[in-house]
Amino acid sequence: MSRFAKLHRGERGQVLVLTAITFVALLGMTGLATDVGMLMKTRRDLQNAADAAAFAAVQELPGCHNRTAAEGAAVQWVEKNHPVAEPAKQISVTVDNSGGYPCDTVRVTVRDTSNVFFLRALGVASPEVDATAAARITSLQGTNRLMPWGLTRDNSDCLNTGTNPPTPKFGSSCTVKVGAGDGSSGDYGALDFDGNGGGSSEYRENIIDGTTERTYRVGDRTDTLTGNRTGPTDEGIDTRLDGETEGDNAACDKDGDGDHEFWEIFTDLGAGRQPRYIVNEACQDSPRLGVVPIVDQINSPQQSTILGWALMYLEGYKCVGGGGNCIGKGHWEVRMTMVDAIWSDLDGIFGTFKPGTPSRRELIQ
Repeated sequence: MSRFAKLHRGERGQVLVLTAITFVALLGMTGLATDVGMLMKTRRDLQNAADAAAFAAVQELPGCHNRTAAEGAAVQWVEKNHPVAEPAKQISVTVDNSGGYPCDTVRVTVRDTSNVFFLRALGVASPEVDATAAARITSLQGTNRLMPWGLTRDNSDCLNTGTNPPTPKFGSSCTVKVGAGDGSSGDYGALDFDGNGGGSSEYRENIIDGTTERTYRVGDRTDTLTGNRTGPTDEGIDTRLDGETEGDNAACDKDGDGDHEFWEIFTDLGAGRQPRYIVNEACQDSPRLGVVPIVDQINSPQQSTILGWALMYLEGYKCVGGGGNCIGKGHWEVRMTMVDAIWSDLDGIFGTFKPGTPSRRELIQ
């Protein structure tokens, strides 16, 4: 055999060895990548399970008397939607006061093993993966989602005036009176939140969209508006309530009468619950919902100081005085119901839960 032939055979043997080594390496890398993918998938699934379990549990809070119910809700959710072999060992639920109010926060950790193939073939045990989530009930501290009417601290129809600051009297039907005279009871005047000279036009737009240019907090001051503002009130409320049958809002009109009744917007959790009501998912943007500030006074030209917040259900409005047509002498009387409720889509700055303040439950981890 020639020297060239021998050399060629030797090189061919080396190629075969290198090919075999490369194949094994590629197979190992593919197996490892598959295992890593499985680990990541298990981690994502567990995080989704922990998030959902924490959110299910926080529906039972606040209040330490509800601790057991919150813990049970979390475990029940995991067992139903992401079963694990040993719930007592693989599901951990704790309720604490880390938000500043007794038993306002729940933390859930879910553990499980990940299916692996390559590592197991090498004698490595299936690794354990865990995920943690936390949820909390919080209350409104500041917002720009405000109606241009206020509840003054001495409005005993709407507020518990013996508290400092006053708190909403839930379930009460209240009058917010735009204008003065005619011997009716209620709060007089309107608020000029942004105070930039917009007058009636800005007031009307504030009624329609329920928002202000800036975010207001408790302690902030705002200007007040003079005059009856009959036309802007009528136009603003009419336009606002036209939205009851538009777009997604139509889903909140269950009986098809064109109005969002109280029972259509809220789910009643029962007299023993705090907050008692939840704004239904389909009704988060209902024009019947709004935040009204509790203020020290509405007395132009003096400014009003914001003392707190109330969540309102807008019942409706009617003309009082002026021959029943609110032209010239009459005014529009706006009526609302005070509601103790969770409003999940309420925008703003949220902090420590405060009973009676518009609130929401949210994931914090």
